Amino acid sequence: MLHVFITVTTTNEQLARKLEPYAPRPALRLQAVEKLSCAGVRVIVICSPIMPLINDSVGNISTVARAVSNAGAVYLMGGVLFLKPCAQKAFFPFLDEHFPHLSRKYHERYDRKAFLNGTYPDMIAERMKLIREKYGLTRKPIDYQPEQWMGEPQMELFGIQP
Repeated sequence: MLHVFITVTTTNEQLARKLEPYAPRPALRLQAVEKLSCAGVRVIVICSPIMPLINDSVGNISTVARAVSNAGAVYLMGGVLFLKPCAQKAFFPFLDEHFPHLSRKYHERYDRKAFLNGTYPDMIAERMKLIREKYGLTRKPIDYQPEQWMGEPQMELFGIQP
C-alpha cells in the first residue's frame, strides 16, 4: 500500500505565511490530503516542527488534526523543533523579526544545545497522542518491504553473512 507524507504545521494562514513563506498554503495542503485519500493513498500528516509558544497549543494541533482527519488522513505525527547551529543562524533572525517577545526564551533553551529534553518534549508527545486518538489518526504506516528486484535475491553488503 502506498503512503504519502504531507507536512501541515498549522491551518492558520497568517501564521503559515510567517513560518513557511514559500510553501503551499495550508488549504492547498489539505486539498492534497483529500485528493490523495480519495485516490486510495494512505496519507500521513506531519505537524512539524512544533515550536514552543508558536504552534504548540492544544488548539493549533487539534485544528490541524480535525482538518486532516476530515480530509482523509490516517495518521498524525509531529516533533518538537530542534535547532542545530547552522539552522540557528536563519531561525534566530526570523524569530527576532516575527516573534521578538520569544527571542530570549528560545536563546535560553537553544543556544547551548540543538534539542530540547525533559518535560516539554514529553508533554508535546503526550499532547500529540491524545489529539491523534481523539481524531482517529492512529493508523501508523505499515512497514514497507519491497519485492526483490526482478526475482534476484538481495546481494550481501561487503560479503558479510548474517
